[in-house]
Amino acid sequence: MKIEFEPQDIKALATMIKDMVIEDLKPCLIQNKQTESNAIRNSKEAASYLNVTEEWIRDKARAGMIPCFKTGKTYKFRQRDLDKALKAGPLASPRY
Repeated sequence: MKIEFEPQDIKALATMIKDMVIEDLKPCLIQNKQTESNAIRNSKEAASYLNVTEEWIRDKARAGMIPCFKTGKTYKFRQRDLDKALKAGPLASPRY
């Protein structure tokens, strides 16, 4: 048995499949975004992410300008706080 489709039918079928896949993947994508925003970065990772020097980010952390917490002597940054810092505008000191 052979089934033939018109080009417009193939396009409509492809669109329906795409929409179904997107709907099925939405919960995974949302969960991944939430997990990523809860990620913890050290000074080196945070500096790389913001494209600034480690010294700059530690100075801003000490001054309370970027939210952070310390484990021992190491500053730690939440990804969501780094994202907020990026959205707030230019950060000043570029990476050298």
